Amino acid sequence: MSELSDCGDDRIVKLDPQLRSVSLHIVDADGREHVLDITLSTQYPLARVQCFADLPPSHAFCDAASILEAVRMYERRAKELCAFWRELEDIDKRALVMDRTASTRRIALGQQCTLTIELSAVAPRDFPDNLNILGPDKSVLTFQQHLAAHRAEWYQGA
Repeated sequence: MSELSDCGDDRIVKLDPQLRSVSLHIVDADGREHVLDITLSTQYPLARVQCFADLPPSHAFCDAASILEAVRMYERRAKELCAFWRELEDIDKRALVMDRTASTRRIALGQQCTLTIELSAVAPRDFPDNLNILGPDKSVLTFQQHLAAHRAEWYQGA
């Protein structure tokens, strides 16, 4: 309990009555609110804690030596990811997003096509390595040709 107090009692979102898990509220540098879920083993503090959060796979971490270390690790990662989350928010505002994960968006393009895009957490404004257009072959080809013809414009908007 003293460790939770060190993290800040006001951060506790949910606390398991048996002290096996805790969810903590984290605010990043841009004011985005996140929840860090921490699972404690019966061996804690001798065993490491397991962490679950809204991080892209490239920045995920699964364990820490203590609750306080987990919070500090998450805060560092969240600070590193502010630009990444800004880009995802921009996509969410400007496109018809059909599905989302921590690092991908599936966007409706029209003509029965969708675009799945995965941004790099390290360089979110770079042209995505993972970009997939799905739909009828003729429509997909049209979108792929348009994308290829205008790829250079991607960097001009950066």
